[in-house]
Parts: sequence; structure tokens; C-alpha cells
Amino acid sequence: MNCACVRCYRYAALLIVGSLATVGLAMPWDLSPAPRTGAPSLQVPITAPTIFANATAATLSVEPTDSPPPESDSSAEPDQDARSLDQGEGFRWPRFLTGWKRRVEFGANGAEGNVSSNSVRTSLLTTRNTPETETTVRMQYLFATREGNTTQNRFDASMRYDNLLPKSDWRTFLTATYESDQFRDWDHRVGAGGGFGYQAYKDESTSLLARGGVNLSRDFGGLDEDVRTQAILGVDVTHTISPRQKLTATLDVFPDLTSAGDVRANARATWEFLIDPESRLSLRLGGEDRFDTSASSKSKRNDLTYFAVLAFEF
Repeated sequence: MNCACVRCYRYAALLIVGSLATVGLAMPWDLSPAPRTGAPSLQVPITAPTIFANATAATLSVEPTDSPPPESDSSAEPDQDARSLDQGEGFRWPRFLTGWKRRVEFGANGAEGNVSSNSVRTSLLTTRNTPETETTVRMQYLFATREGNTTQNRFDASMRYDNLLPKSDWRTFLTATYESDQFRDWDHRVGAGGGFGYQAYKDESTSLLARGGVNLSRDFGGLDEDVRTQAILGVDVTHTISPRQKLTATLDVFPDLTSAGDVRANARATWEFLIDPESRLSLRLGGEDRFDTSASSKSKRNDLTYFAVLAFEF
């Protein structure tokens, strides 16, 4: 395209724009609302192209308005994005992973002098309670030395899942346990079981729960690695003394159903005192006893430990 054609197109465009501007300025149009008393106006001069002889200057008045903006209909349903944002939709953890309460416990003892000894005790407890279920997971580790020799090295973990039957004091439960102890006849012990529980008594301060069922247990690294079938006889008691004090006790007895006379039992009792409600720091004193008639010697049948630990809930 040559330069002459480009100039023609430019002149034609200017002619069209100028004609529209001239017609628009010549018409007696007043699109702005009537001026209000004391309302300032903005005067913007608009000048038509000088190539037209009848081009004149004009002003465009822009009047502010006092009318409020249109109100949105509050009854209208919000869009899907707004509902998703308000309800926190998007990525969600599985329901089973939410609602957990956790407690960490730690205690240590030490002595140097005529006798050198050290001991450490730490544990983690997680619970999740809903109107339909109660879940408890516990892990703890104990380690102690005396004169440089290890005297205790034990780790155990347990899980219990209770399914509360609707409108009833009955429930079903499942359990799973794992133990590792350097000073036992076996290296590892695993167990799994289930049964029924009955809420025998419960009020605002006291709870008594009885349990019964069947458990399967097996030892690894010991003399007898056969699977044992055991009964479960258990009881859980809690009593709230005051808003800051609570007592808890648990007893589990496992009579062997395949070998008469073999019994295993675990017992635990604790007193808890809430030191600081704001930080959820508490002091826990208690004791544990593990009894097993299948131990190789009577000196190993009973294992009693007592503890004083600080606990932090989060």
C-alpha cells in the first residue's frame, strides 16, 4: 500500500470522527441530572477538530450523585465458590485424621557418686472420642543404666478402638499391642483381639467400664513362638477429684485358653494434677505392673515400675 492511500484513509477517518463530533455538539442534549445546590461540577472542555468551520467549544458536566449504590439481595444464595470458601471446602483431611488429642510425657532420673545410674521415661498418648467411637493409641519407651550397664530397655505400643452401640451401655472393641523388652525371654511380642464392653457405671465424675473378649498373642525370638489364644478380662476406672485432679486405673488379665495355669496381666494406676490450665501442663504420678507366669524364672514373672513425669497436652 503506497503513502497516498494511507493519507486518504487517515483523512477519511478524521472526516468521520469530526462529523460525528460536530453533530453531537450541535444537538441540544443534556444527559446530566439537574444540578444540586452546593454540588460541585467538573467542567471538561471538548474542542472539535479545526478542519471544520462550524466547530465550536463545548463543555461536559459531570455531576456527583448522592444516591446510594444498589443494595445486593441478602436473601440471594451465595455462589458455589463463596460457599466453598465459607465452609472451608477444598482440601480436607480424612475424618479419621481429625479430632485427635495428644499428650506427651517425659521423666528422667540420675545419680552420680558411689553409684552411677540414669533412667529416662517418655510416652505419647493420642485419643479421639466421638459420639460413636473412642480410639486410644499409646506408645512409651523406658531406658535405664546402672554403673554403665543397661538395666532396662523396653518399648511398647497399644491401640484400642471402641465402637459405641447406639442408645446402649454396650460397645464392641478391637485391640492391637506390640512389646519389645531386652530383659525378657523373647525379643518381640505382638497381639490382637476384640470383644464386648459394658459401661457399668458413669456419672459426671466417675466411670467404670468392664471388658471381655479373646486375644491372639505370639512371641518372636523366644523358646515358644506358637500363637496363643487368650481370654481378655479388663476393667477401666476413672474418677475426677476436682477440676485439677484425676485418678485413673486399668487392669487387663489374659488367661491362656490353651495352657491351663498360664496367666498374663497388665495393671496401671495414675494420679494426675493439672499444674497450669493455660499451657495444659500437668504432673502425673503412678505405677505399672506386668505379670507373666510363662517367664523362665520366678524372679522375672513380675515387673513393677513407678514413675513421676511431666505431661503436656496439645
